Amino acid sequence: MTGRTMLRHAAALSACVLFTAVAHAAEITGSVIFAGKRPGKILAGYSGVGADGTKVTNMAGMTIGAGSSSVECTTYRPRNSRVNWDPRRGCTFSHVELPPGRYVVYVKSDDNYIAHRLVTLTASRPRVSLTFTCDANSQGDLVLRIARTGGPYNVRISPLVPGADVASEIGTDTDVSGRSVVLKGMRPGRYKADLRLKQPQGGGSYLIKEVGSWTVDVVARKEREYQMR
Repeated sequence: MTGRTMLRHAAALSACVLFTAVAHAAEITGSVIFAGKRPGKILAGYSGVGADGTKVTNMAGMTIGAGSSSVECTTYRPRNSRVNWDPRRGCTFSHVELPPGRYVVYVKSDDNYIAHRLVTLTASRPRVSLTFTCDANSQGDLVLRIARTGGPYNVRISPLVPGADVASEIGTDTDVSGRSVVLKGMRPGRYKADLRLKQPQGGGSYLIKEVGSWTVDVVARKEREYQMR
């Protein structure tokens, strides 16, 4: 093989490797529609498991102002997550360079509203586009009464997604003040509520220990109350 032939062969091999890498990289893109009052902040993320069993997560979030803005999380580069806001074009997001796998894709508006979808990315279906709606007119409130002694406590609320084990990145944490937690502006649906004891470890750190778990429902334009015994 001559030197020129070897160079052509190497170039072809490099192109093949590049094509293979690009062909197997998946991505999730989409938009978020705000119905009713526009939220003050938005976050878009995902939590999933690749085809090889590796857990993959990422998210990007920002406050929403009067002008255009965007934010990108490059912590797991090239597996980047990005959120864009434009007063005229609305809110869009993207999660790129993902491995094929099963993902819970979600958006959070303000503190407690979480919308989510379960998607599967494969080599034959590497791209998915989603549309989420954050509806301020159909939100519900949740009141959790802590009927236990001791503490301090923390409550973690995670949406129940049929067919998926929701990772902790999707839920929200709230420290208990007094003997109750009030969560306003939640998306209607079924959630898992975990009551967790915060055991001080010194230096301002805590060991979190789950002491109970409940299934709770959020109903549109209603306030639901539960006892955590």
